[in-house]
Amino acid sequence: MYIKPNDLPIPVNSQTSNSTHSIDCFGAFREFRTPPSSSKNLENVDSINDAGLDYSNIGGLNSQIRQIKEMIELPLLKPELFTKYGLSPPRGVLLYGPPGTGKTMLAKAVAYQTKANVIIINGSEIATKYFGESETKLTNLFNKARKNSPSIIFIDEIDALCPKRSSLNTSATESRIVTTMLTLMDGFSSTYHHGNEGLDTLPDRVVVIGATNRPNSLDEALRRPGRFDREIEIPVPSSSDRLEIMSVILKKVPNSLTDKQIASITEKLHGFVGADIMALCREAGLLAIKRCFKTSLSKFMSSERKIDYVEHVSRPDKSTEKLASIVLDELHKDSKDDKVSKLKNSDVEPIIKKPTPTEEVFLTFEDCVTASQLIKPSGMREIMLEVPKVYWSDIGGQGEVKARLKEAIQLPLENPSLFTSMGINPPKGVLLYGPPGCSKTLFAKALATESGLNFIAVKGPELFNKYVGESEKAVRNVFKRARQNSPSIIFFDEIDSLTTSRSSGNSGGSVSERVLAQLLTELDGIDQLCRVSVVAATNRPDIIDPALLRPGRFDRILYVPPPDFDSRCAIFDIQLKKMQVNSKDVTPNVLAEMTEGFSGAEVVSFCQEAAISAMEDDVNTKVVELKHFKQVRSGFKMHITKEMIQFYTNYQSKRKKLSI
Repeated sequence: MYIKPNDLPIPVNSQTSNSTHSIDCFGAFREFRTPPSSSKNLENVDSINDAGLDYSNIGGLNSQIRQIKEMIELPLLKPELFTKYGLSPPRGVLLYGPPGTGKTMLAKAVAYQTKANVIIINGSEIATKYFGESETKLTNLFNKARKNSPSIIFIDEIDALCPKRSSLNTSATESRIVTTMLTLMDGFSSTYHHGNEGLDTLPDRVVVIGATNRPNSLDEALRRPGRFDREIEIPVPSSSDRLEIMSVILKKVPNSLTDKQIASITEKLHGFVGADIMALCREAGLLAIKRCFKTSLSKFMSSERKIDYVEHVSRPDKSTEKLASIVLDELHKDSKDDKVSKLKNSDVEPIIKKPTPTEEVFLTFEDCVTASQLIKPSGMREIMLEVPKVYWSDIGGQGEVKARLKEAIQLPLENPSLFTSMGINPPKGVLLYGPPGCSKTLFAKALATESGLNFIAVKGPELFNKYVGESEKAVRNVFKRARQNSPSIIFFDEIDSLTTSRSSGNSGGSVSERVLAQLLTELDGIDQLCRVSVVAATNRPDIIDPALLRPGRFDRILYVPPPDFDSRCAIFDIQLKKMQVNSKDVTPNVLAEMTEGFSGAEVVSFCQEAAISAMEDDVNTKVVELKHFKQVRSGFKMHITKEMIQFYTNYQSKRKKLSI
């Protein structure tokens, strides 16, 4: 397809004074024709209206646009600058990055800026089952690009077209396509040559742009200089990039947002790519439309109205007259008001065509905030969990653990400049250890909720795979996603199942040891763990490999003890607010005295059992008495033993001695 300003869609096989337009018989690609002013007569070309898609409509990619101008615009528009000094113009540029970051949009913007002919090839569609047909298609497209230069060949999902030939899954057809692709890219002329009439002509003004989100799956031979001369990363946008992207989008949308409000929204959109921000604005627009119709029809509706009129007015198969009739029928059913009964189609049609005056319909800050809660970052959808809303106030007591956890994790991620100004690196990881049921996992959930950061929860056993190398790959992918969507938190529950000490007698080639080695590399390897914090929980800190517990990996090791008297009082205070109890006898202090040595989970279970005991005594009871708590206490079995507490005390003492 050719991107051309002020060009209306042209029907297939229609003719104009400038050119002929039709869809290519292969159906594996789309093309855009040259502007009417061009003397070229292109065959098999379709045209669409994509006017105005220039660099000003792309936000957050200023650095990438500068590189694009160097590598694509100059070879297409000023090839003599290269040949004058004996240089070969760049032949290809590879754009790589996560889905939705703007790779395809950037390629279209280049086409608009250069007014070049563009051939778009979808990598997955070019391959066919017939021998030699795929190679013929590819060759014909490259020949057409040469004939109608300046041209851009844009190959989307190029990894599907040219995978690594060394892969066991690569078919013979794919290998032949890769070989053909290499030959075609090497076949571009890079110097002046004689045309058919003996005149010197410019070199082939053709540039290939490839786009992929899996650059390492691409055949290595394509990535060498002379083919794809430059690889440009299109990363997940930063906070400032997100602000620029949303500002560009909102320029085209009537809105009442201030610059400060836009900044406050984008600051919290951690991990959002351009497509996600566009989806957020679209969702906010739908909320504004819904509010618009509700306001317009409110004068005809009763307060009990529960009809969703937006559902009717958004039906594409209904004319305005039919929609007015549908809405009017439901208004008559919904209201017995005399005014409503006298309404006609002509009264409702103007509302459907133009619900409220345009100047009154704005996208508001509230619309965007609501939409941001509905849209999740696309890069995290496969691994992001719906974390229950747990707040610090939901965790009774444990004030010291809360404070140290906020200091080690939440503060560095929310205010990185504080650490940068002091010239220090924030802690990379925090290990929470202690008896079962003492709120270690609850702390991680509260951290995710309160910080509002992307949260990746990993259960140790889930990473293991029976195939060699897959477990380590799973660990790499977790950290890769966390880096792409930073700032983020990775939470490893039961990390002892992943990181058993290498001195514990396991064989040297065990899966556990390979996973541990990969985890150590990710925490403190060559690839910097920037704005990603790791939180882990365990009941058995003694079996975790010591290499994982050194500074630079898990910098903070926090003991989460059973709640003391004050903490138990705080937990009971939270639980009793949810129950109907005799407030004279049943108080947090009384219950805290009865539950010495209980874990937090046991305190919650104790309250639940007391309520069940009250219902067993009397099904109609509405109040839990102190006697019910006493009945439960007499038969309640504690899971935290003295030996267990002594074990953690000894472990603490041992760590203190090692740190001296």
